[in-house]
Amino acid sequence: MDHDEWRDAGVFDQQPQAGQRRPSIPERLVAHHVLSDGQELTIVVPDGVGEDRTAITTWLNGDRSRRLVRWRNDPAAPLHWPFDGSAHSMAGLIRELVRKATGQEARTQVWGPNWVRNSDGTTLAELAEALP
Repeated sequence: MDHDEWRDAGVFDQQPQAGQRRPSIPERLVAHHVLSDGQELTIVVPDGVGEDRTAITTWLNGDRSRRLVRWRNDPAAPLHWPFDGSAHSMAGLIRELVRKATGQEARTQVWGPNWVRNSDGTTLAELAEALP
């Protein structure tokens, strides 16, 4: 189901009932039109991350296209990474980035919304926090 089909079905308008899960961060950001399609965002290694911060930061700084992502209004793959020309889920992008930067699989569960920021420096997790 694509974004328009989800919207037409009212998926984004539904409030979770007791026992239901809250929509994911990408679902909330898309449903509430928080970011425009194609909006430029930046990958930043969060403080306290359990991966090799130095190697990842060095790798990201080696080429501007590694740090740049563009928003897509698609909750399944909301980030387009010009570096590889592909659309990714938030966690999938960060796992791929860690693999390319360190030559190893991520050692921890990565939380993609904490790695991506808008031009104001606000993470996607922070943007979605107040959304239902």
